[in-house]
Amino acid sequence: MKANKTLILTATLSTLMAGCDNTSEKQALPEVNEENCKPENIDKIKSKEMQQEFSNRCFLRNNFKQSPKREW
Repeated sequence: MKANKTLILTATLSTLMAGCDNTSEKQALPEVNEENCKPENIDKIKSKEMQQEFSNRCFLRNNFKQSPKREW
């Protein structure tokens, strides 16, 4: 009887924990370009973390330029 209760409890907890996985809600970030970096298009991204990540990529897209090669 005790083994049955443990088995049922384990199965119930496993089922409940399976619903906590948020990987299915992940959305792919769009391509960083002039059209997608407009504020109204950034607001269409559902996840706030992904909105922030995409905003950062838009902000930095033209800031990095390769340094000239130096021979030491």
